[in-house]
Amino acid sequence: MVNQVQVNEKAGLTFPVCLRALMRQNPDIIMVGEVRDVTTAQIAVRAAMTGHLVLSTIHTIDAAAAAHRLIDMGTEHFLVATALRSVVAQRLVRRLCKECSTAIEPSQAIRDQLGFDVLEDVGTWKRAVGCRHCRGTGYAGQIGVYEMFGVTDALRGLITEGHSAARLRDHLRDTGFSSLIHQGRALVAAGVTTAEEILRVIPRQTEAWEMVS
Repeated sequence: MVNQVQVNEKAGLTFPVCLRALMRQNPDIIMVGEVRDVTTAQIAVRAAMTGHLVLSTIHTIDAAAAAHRLIDMGTEHFLVATALRSVVAQRLVRRLCKECSTAIEPSQAIRDQLGFDVLEDVGTWKRAVGCRHCRGTGYAGQIGVYEMFGVTDALRGLITEGHSAARLRDHLRDTGFSSLIHQGRALVAAGVTTAEEILRVIPRQTEAWEMVS
């Protein structure tokens, strides 16, 4: 009971056209590959508000920025607050090669960058070396780093009032939210990847990235 439509922009079969056609068929679940423009965003949000479960992807710095990305595309604050149910952010980091990685004692500087207040079990921290198994890179394979939150009444109120993504992050931290950098720290402490890899992929100061972009 699953139907898929491939977008073909040359033939005029765009995201908005497909979504409008899908809505006429009254599906239970709609999956949109990516919300990339204002028309797609508005149709997806309105579909969610009429009782459809809409799954999609959107390019943002982190989970907290997803609501504002939809708003930046031209969707009203109250519509985003009403339609949004949960957000998951994902980053992929390289795994350390099990054949050649070696234990290290991290410097205070790298601990500060990752936000470690107390260092426990320094023997689990490792660094990339490089061997024939990993073709000299020190890494083999990847692992996902995730953060997720559900939209509560309090968070919905902040979105409706037009608060910034930074304010949403502050609210999430107060509720015990586990961010990408928190999950990254856990992977470093467990010796799954390196601090350098986490700092390369996950921004330590998200607000600074937003100012640059």
